[in-house]
Amino acid sequence: MLDRRPAPVPPALHPWVAEITTTSISRGTHTVVELPDPATTLTVRAEATGRRDVFVMGPRTHAIATRGGPGPSCLQLRLHPGAAAPLAPLRGIVDDRVALPAGDLAQALATVDLGTVLDPGMIGLLAHVLANGPPPADLVRDAAHLLAEGEAVHAVARKLGVSERQLRNLFDRLVGVSPKRFARLERVRVVLRDVRHRDLAGLAARAGYFDQSHMTTEFRRLVGVPPGAYAAGRRPVPTPCEALGS
Repeated sequence: MLDRRPAPVPPALHPWVAEITTTSISRGTHTVVELPDPATTLTVRAEATGRRDVFVMGPRTHAIATRGGPGPSCLQLRLHPGAAAPLAPLRGIVDDRVALPAGDLAQALATVDLGTVLDPGMIGLLAHVLANGPPPADLVRDAAHLLAEGEAVHAVARKLGVSERQLRNLFDRLVGVSPKRFARLERVRVVLRDVRHRDLAGLAARAGYFDQSHMTTEFRRLVGVPPGAYAAGRRPVPTPCEALGS
């Protein structure tokens, strides 16, 4: 059984953390699908053996489906675009992950209770570490917001007073993917969120695709199945994997 629960984001972490979730797998064999996402995620994974891993997961440019039995519990902090810069270099972890470098934060997260709300000490430590990001992170976050609303890359660069080349370089360094790819991943996330509740033609227009055919092609490329099939419960073919997050 897959149990994925959202947790409240403490106000002190709002500038950097978009979502917090806890996930566990128990009883039986299940397919777990990690969906396309341009965000970077700080993850704490606790194995049944007692082993703890703390790592930074980079953007996912396509869905990853895995199949396995009872697995680990995870605490995941999905970060705003640009917020992960103090944690790890992002260029090398697209569709991959890297261990959080040893230090006070890694040591504290290795002992955190995955089933409870973060305590004040942990919140303060996280805020202290994440607040040390480079100043362009604010510009990247503003750009990401505009791109998610459907603005073209050139229009976003003009509004923010930078060149398209500067914007691409900032996204490459602080997000891990280009502005164009970021926008593509955000569009498919809109479809994933609403595909069960809207007609596909209307959803394609709302998400910013040229038409339904364009949406279907892009969705199949990134998710592994067409939108209608996903809405009906069909999932991508899993690859062998014994643990969530591997």
